[in-house]
Amino acid sequence: MKKNLLLLTFLISCVSAFAVPNKNFHVYLCFGQSNMEGNAAIETQDKTNVPSRFKMMAAVDMSNMGRKMGKWYTAVPPLCRSYTGLTPADYFGREMVANLPDSITVGVINVAVGGCSIDLFDEDKCAASIASAADWLKNYCKEYGNNPYRRLMDMAKIAQKDGVIKGILLHQGESNNCDPNWPKNVKVIYDRMINELGLNPEDTPLLIGEMLSKEVGGICWGHNDIIAKTPSVIPNSYVVSSAGCPGASDGLHFTAEGYRMIGRRYAQVMLNFLSKNGLDGDISAKEIVPSKAEFNVLYGSQNSFSIMATDQNGEQHNVTGCCKYIIDNPELIGIEGRFIQGNLPEGTTNVTAVFTDKDGNEFKTEFSVNVGLLMLKSGCLNPSISQTGTFTEKTSALKTGTNGFGGWQYRNGADISGYNYLVVRLKMISSCKPELRIYDQMDVDSKTYFAASMVGKKELVVDLNQIKEDKTVDLTKVKMIGFKTSGSSSMYISEMFFSYDGVTPAAGIKYVSADPTIPSRYIHDIMGRVVAKDASELNSLPTGIYIMNGKKIFVK
Repeated sequence: MKKNLLLLTFLISCVSAFAVPNKNFHVYLCFGQSNMEGNAAIETQDKTNVPSRFKMMAAVDMSNMGRKMGKWYTAVPPLCRSYTGLTPADYFGREMVANLPDSITVGVINVAVGGCSIDLFDEDKCAASIASAADWLKNYCKEYGNNPYRRLMDMAKIAQKDGVIKGILLHQGESNNCDPNWPKNVKVIYDRMINELGLNPEDTPLLIGEMLSKEVGGICWGHNDIIAKTPSVIPNSYVVSSAGCPGASDGLHFTAEGYRMIGRRYAQVMLNFLSKNGLDGDISAKEIVPSKAEFNVLYGSQNSFSIMATDQNGEQHNVTGCCKYIIDNPELIGIEGRFIQGNLPEGTTNVTAVFTDKDGNEFKTEFSVNVGLLMLKSGCLNPSISQTGTFTEKTSALKTGTNGFGGWQYRNGADISGYNYLVVRLKMISSCKPELRIYDQMDVDSKTYFAASMVGKKELVVDLNQIKEDKTVDLTKVKMIGFKTSGSSSMYISEMFFSYDGVTPAAGIKYVSADPTIPSRYIHDIMGRVVAKDASELNSLPTGIYIMNGKKIFVK
């Protein structure tokens, strides 16, 4: 009996020793200085609703959280060390799991040291870099055994037993501001990581975040020109834009919202990489389907989507980047990687995805895309731009956090200068002291914004021409529209729209009311050009969206 138990124990240990890593556990290595370490205070919204599919490996013992070095935990911040702040890795991971199949788990390992030079991660220069550092920086390094690079590699090798390393995230440069040798120095570290971990550089991109931009008061923005040269030195490297990400008053660090924004952008770059290279396109398929039948996208912004293929064994594969796309109205939207870009203020179009499997069989599926400026749809209206809020699509109920802000964010900027009015209608007077705000910066703490109180009001008509005259905000590049409230209760939105007369929706076409000399029976395309003189000519028009009598018509 004892021999049998010993044999069983031996066999179990052998199986564990040669266990195959889970290909659906995607691991990302993160390193850098204070922005990757995390400088902004962690807010309530950052600690709640962290997906269980998003993990972090502790690179140091974090006794205050009961975390042990080398072990995986749900990625509740802080992710770097005890008492560090919010990092780009936080919302990188959240965005990744939100846009990947449910079967995939994402893990991050974060080793970062505030104030460090890039030399700290070069083992040949590490000791000299620490020797010349300030005492506070030396104390950080001690937590990593005075060799942050080696600690990252040790953790990465543990992670390779559990999953597959998919990419590397870097945010560093403030301490090497405008150093022309920086890309070459980064290449030494990247190449060493690839070689030591046995990774294929073509499958393992390096994602590099920009410094705080000049437009938000960054003082190391000049280094972004250096970062831009890195892809010519490291072929599989990609720059993550910091444009519009709000920064702290020190000109070096992002605010909490800035970290959320740039973290999501890291994810967008990585998702595009995965999509273009195909998560798993070399299959024999039975069918393909979109992740949704209908997608909603804000004008001037992006929304992710995916096409899933089912193979002959019933397993699903993300083939978004392996498909070709036929867009009925290509002026309305663009598709890049796994993101849909809204290029016009308003409209609807059908999209056909075409996938050819490894056997040469062609599969098609269709979905529709709606583009708008003020869409009362979950995923379009963000109730938690500042503080944690909720939005219920069925009742259009918006409840912000205490003194929070929720609404619409246009990452690439929205030009609303062609409209005369913005109309807001509520279902009832709200007791949460709502205040409409319009920003031309992606920063709720910005001092330049337009505000109009809705206390005691069910309707608000904003004269946009007055804003243009007063130059309160730049209406050609609006970044946020929404409501600041006390958060004491919900506000119920009946409708919101842009208008030329202050009463009716503009339907996204300025000339409809701006040029009354054109007969209303005339048919226009979405760009405002007359394409037909009456309904009898509809059948001769190409597939797309048209305007007649102030209403949208879809021609198939």
